[in-house]
Amino acid sequence: MSKKIFVGGLAWATTDDVLRAAFEPFGPVVEAKVIVERETGRSRGFGFVTFEEESAAAEAMNTMNGQTLEGRTIRVNSADDSKKKPSERPQRSYNKPRSPEVVIQRRDDNSPQPRHHYAEQEFSYPDDSSNQRRENRKKDKKKRERFEDDDRW
Repeated sequence: MSKKIFVGGLAWATTDDVLRAAFEPFGPVVEAKVIVERETGRSRGFGFVTFEEESAAAEAMNTMNGQTLEGRTIRVNSADDSKKKPSERPQRSYNKPRSPEVVIQRRDDNSPQPRHHYAEQEFSYPDDSSNQRRENRKKDKKKRERFEDDDRW
């Protein structure tokens, strides 16, 4: 178990001193740090507390998880302090074949679909007679022509 714990769900007004004071009853705190944004200096809503003893960290996790600090319910978990070595990270494969969902669909003439493929959409109207279907096809053709003539695309 780690001596360092993660504290999430903090209020933006929470400071390092408030965080330290909340966790000191469980044992001596080496460091209490609220993580802040670089540009604004505002809290990001989480922080880390490091204890001298693992037993104090375990007790703090069990007791403080789900408790309220400055009006917010906080989450307390063990922090993974060890950074993974490059050999332990999953390798990216840039030459890996694409999954079937990502492959560009092709039309019958083997050319890729245009970005706006409104013209290729088939419209279906349930339970139409053949005359009604013919009229609907004419309407759809007019819609497609208007869409293709539109200068915005």
